[in-house]
Amino acid sequence: MKVYVYSSGSVEAQKLLFGYSTEGDILELIDGHFDTKIGHKVESESYRKIADSIGCSTSNILFLTDITPGE
Repeated sequence: MKVYVYSSGSVEAQKLLFGYSTEGDILELIDGHFDTKIGHKVESESYRKIADSIGCSTSNILFLTDITPGE
């Protein structure tokens, strides 16, 4: 299974976070990073762009989020 991170934090900030986690450097577990340069997290087009960039259909991707409906 491939794992990608999409965050409102910059890619650089994501790499710092996952490079210095409480479990140590876990960057090797992450296949790629996305930030709001690809689009805002509340816009469905952003997720289509991510799917296109990793070469995967949106129907084959599980997106987990911290955004609640209405945000």
